[in-house]
Amino acid sequence: MAYNKVVTNMFSSSHDLAARTRWYVYLRWFILLLIILPGLASLYIGDGWSEKLESDTILGLVAFATNAIFYLFSRFVKKHRTIQALATAIFVIDTAMITYFIYTKGGIDSRSVMIYVIPIIMSAAIFGRKGTYAFSILSMFAYSTLLMLNYFGILASPNPMIAARQTDFPSVINTLIFFNSLLILISLAVDFIAQILISKERQALQNLEDLRRAQSIARFGSWEWQKDTNQITWSNELYRIFDVTPGIKPMTFQQYLQLIHPDDRQLLANTIEEAAKKNRSFSIDHRIFISDGSLRYIHSDGQSITDSQGVVQRMIGTARDITDTTLLEKAKNDFVSLTSHQLRTPATIVKQYAVMLDEGYAGELNAKQKSFLKTIYDSNERQISIINDLLNIARIDSGNFTLNVERTDLVALLSEITAEHAGKFKSKQQKLIFKPKYKKVYCEIDGDQLRMGIENLLDNAHKYTSNKKAIKIELQRKKSFVSIAVTDSGVGIPTQDIHKLFNMFSKIENPIALEQEGTGIGLYWVKKIVTMHGGTIAVESELRKGTTFTIELPYKHTGVS
Repeated sequence: MAYNKVVTNMFSSSHDLAARTRWYVYLRWFILLLIILPGLASLYIGDGWSEKLESDTILGLVAFATNAIFYLFSRFVKKHRTIQALATAIFVIDTAMITYFIYTKGGIDSRSVMIYVIPIIMSAAIFGRKGTYAFSILSMFAYSTLLMLNYFGILASPNPMIAARQTDFPSVINTLIFFNSLLILISLAVDFIAQILISKERQALQNLEDLRRAQSIARFGSWEWQKDTNQITWSNELYRIFDVTPGIKPMTFQQYLQLIHPDDRQLLANTIEEAAKKNRSFSIDHRIFISDGSLRYIHSDGQSITDSQGVVQRMIGTARDITDTTLLEKAKNDFVSLTSHQLRTPATIVKQYAVMLDEGYAGELNAKQKSFLKTIYDSNERQISIINDLLNIARIDSGNFTLNVERTDLVALLSEITAEHAGKFKSKQQKLIFKPKYKKVYCEIDGDQLRMGIENLLDNAHKYTSNKKAIKIELQRKKSFVSIAVTDSGVGIPTQDIHKLFNMFSKIENPIALEQEGTGIGLYWVKKIVTMHGGTIAVESELRKGTTFTIELPYKHTGVS
């Protein structure tokens, strides 16, 4: 893309052009002060108040007044072409004034010609490459014309000493070549530097645009809170998420809180203020009402930023619209819960009548009938187990599930589990091994729920381990947690499939798995229970060698929900 086209694309709006033109007007005021005030002071010190001082003072006032008019035009003119014309007029006038200054003050062979550099640089910033070379050529033309008019005596400098130096032909030619070449080199350098800066600015703007699009696609926005000014700055997407029109001034923290659902407001305020006070991050879900009165669910993350002394100066973070996923999750949980309740009642009735039939309430059954009845009973038991798992998961996901935490001896618990399940493992000539290293290991847990979680891991180990292999339970005491590992000698799990294990309804495809019945919700439930205890569960596996599930639990229950 051509340089001037880049500038046109990036700064084509009237707002950008006016802002840059105003910046040049500010620069002109500074230059005028830098040139005029020292000159007037030196004249007054040398000659007192004189006609020369009076004329220069009037000239300076005219220059300041002209600049003030330029400023007003740049401030209030809105049309793009009018602002372009204003900027062009400023550059033309500056070129003429510099030429006049050289003619009357500096002499055409003095270093005053370098003042031409100022409009050349600024024209690059405002008009791009075309402006750079246009005003460079204009400066060279004005300077060369003045030089030749002085040489031929058509327009001699009013200063006799300056005029006398411009009559030597070799000096005139050398001066003409040197200063024009210098202006050309300056123009090339300005153009080169401007291209680099524009390229960097274009990349920065492209990055910002990419970020804006990414935020729009992901439906999240970014924010920043300056603690000293109590002002919050939002990205455009965040205004859209909150359904708020951007204001002229940034909102305050208190104004932001008014957008939050009343029931969530205090908790959110406390969370953010606590994170800012203790220099840490936070993550929280909350609700907001938008302009049409509907509810939105938001997930907010934030991080404190400190100065060199460790004092929190500001916070930055993101907010994401999770309304769709939240409502979908809620609908799923409601569906699972409702369906499970509706299914459990008939399944329980089937179980009761199956038991009554088996006990002879409807008369004696022959061997074939008893065989059919056992199949009915076993299938119904599996269905009830699945329904109970679904109900527990729905309760956990909805936040209605609580742990009954007690101080429990894990050595005793694991020993009981091993003894109770030893018979099942004998059916495949497998060995279930638990050799405790400690007499007692106490931990604050819900023993019933953790028992079911470990039994689920043992059940999987039993299913996916071939005959005459061993399954091992290990208990390890660590500094701040206790670990329980269940290791089998089974088929193993492909590395690319490990991340699927704890997803609901997921099953790993392998020859043994295809033969086994299962719902794909057991490990999902185990992870939920472990997480509620404030613990973690990890998996290590190698194909055809076995798998290890390791649960790590804190000694004291952390109250994680």
